[in-house]
Amino acid sequence: MHLDYASVISREHQAVDIVGAISRTPSPQRYEILLGDFNSYPESTVYQFLAGQQSLHGQETVPWHDLARSWADRSGSTLPATLDFVRNPRWKTQPTLERPARFDWILLQDTYVLGAAPAEVTGAGIFADQPAPESQIVASDHYGVYAEISIVNIVGVRNPRPCVAPNPPERETPPGDGRRFVTAVE
Repeated sequence: MHLDYASVISREHQAVDIVGAISRTPSPQRYEILLGDFNSYPESTVYQFLAGQQSLHGQETVPWHDLARSWADRSGSTLPATLDFVRNPRWKTQPTLERPARFDWILLQDTYVLGAAPAEVTGAGIFADQPAPESQIVASDHYGVYAEISIVNIVGVRNPRPCVAPNPPERETPPGDGRRFVTAVE
């Protein structure tokens, strides 16, 4: 998803509409993932709504878990900025008071409430945050995000499920569209 960058009210309505569309098509034991550029700080009403911590426009949602935040909590790592006005070469010529922040998220809808097998995040981070040697620019004004998850069945045995994830920076890029299928269990 890519929420409106210019209007808080528009972003709020877009988030409510998207969550509403997902909730109108229920499927037992289905894993729902929202990802993209939310153009919102983690302190925003959009993030708080998606986390199930506040209502928006009279609507509530089942909580969505921020996989990067979950990984940072588990691993003791920090949450890197995905929109970095200080270090991203694309912003160097534009004066700004904006602070670097995490505007790009991968959210997994709460699996317990939905009756699906538990999921565990096994890695998360950013990629495409280093300038290309030839051009000294990065691919976008936002850095890419990735997350790896493991699905655990009811009796606690890890159950490999394929998921699509962009390549973390330390891994080789396969030919094709730059995505790779990974097994969520190592």
